[in-house]
Amino acid sequence: MVKDFKPYSDLWLTTNKWFENIHHWMNDEWEKLDADYCEKFMEEAYKTTAMVNKFFNDKDLVPILKIG
Repeated sequence: MVKDFKPYSDLWLTTNKWFENIHHWMNDEWEKLDADYCEKFMEEAYKTTAMVNKFFNDKDLVPILKIG
């Protein structure tokens, strides 16, 4: 059950973290941004999104693919 739920969890957590980060990236002072964190997050989010998209594509879950 955990294995089947993981892609949904990964999508949810990555999307949630994206919205938290984008708020800070767009509204905080430029000098306060941590470039290393931003780069690491984007790399991890890209990898996660690619894996999630592959999972949902293989399962032919088109409505969920529109989210990712």
